[in-house]
Amino acid sequence: MAPTSPIGVCDDITVSVSVSNPEAVAADEVVQVYTRCPCGYAACQAGTCDSAAMQTPPLTALLGFRRVTVPANSTQTVRVTISARQRARFRPVSGVGVGMAMVEEVRGGELWLTVGGGQLGSSTASAVLQTRLQIGGNATPVANCL
Repeated sequence: MAPTSPIGVCDDITVSVSVSNPEAVAADEVVQVYTRCPCGYAACQAGTCDSAAMQTPPLTALLGFRRVTVPANSTQTVRVTISARQRARFRPVSGVGVGMAMVEEVRGGELWLTVGGGQLGSSTASAVLQTRLQIGGNATPVANCL
């Protein structure tokens, strides 16, 4: 699941996983890719997990998914591509007129992903894969990545 080359701040990330169906009939599966706060619930709630002065991210956020039908007694490779826009978060812009202006940006740093048909804490948690990716580059408005 980990990439073999450096990931740039504007790069798409493709996650590939193998899904097996040992049963005698075809089965549907929804492969889900989430990002999660690596610091734990208390740090996420306090905002101390976010070192780039962004708004505190949700504890878990769905980045992408793909529904597949896996034939009986087979294994299938499933790919889910996550774009820079899907990883972007909003950050308040200081010193801008009346009200609060926000900028949507993507940033470098550590990105924690979980992949599976369910997520940590669910009844399917044993089948959830976890990885951390290092994203290179400075915070960039997502519009510059398109």
